[in-house]
Amino acid sequence: MIEEKISNQQYLGWEADLEVIARIDNQISLRKTYLMSPWKPRRDENSSVSRSSFISRPQENYIEKLEKDKRLNKLEYFKKLSLEFTKELKKAENAELKELYEMKFIKAPYMTWKDVSEALGYKHTNGYNRRKALLEIWGKICGEC
Repeated sequence: MIEEKISNQQYLGWEADLEVIARIDNQISLRKTYLMSPWKPRRDENSSVSRSSFISRPQENYIEKLEKDKRLNKLEYFKKLSLEFTKELKKAENAELKELYEMKFIKAPYMTWKDVSEALGYKHTNGYNRRKALLEIWGKICGEC
């Protein structure tokens, strides 16, 4: 069996995905807020169009926007995958990886992988090996590995 080598580009993509899922609930609520009240240019109040020609159904329009929005659908799909990912990290054998994930993506996203490894007491190579294992778990869940 030939094992496929995973490229650095793929690891970077998975890392970007983990940055998104760390704040997925916030991004979903922001997207819904945007869809509910998007920016609109100011309408001219002195237009010759009568107001009675427009039928207003704000609730139906809002639901339709939510269902058709590709970005929101993708975020909700990521939410489903993130629940599977956190379930996988809660397993006993992945306790160190969960700690690494929380430190890098939730508690201190501004830190580099080297800083995170040092803060958790790992050597440089051990920190990157754990990073690789964490990203491969995500890759398996999202179906790219």
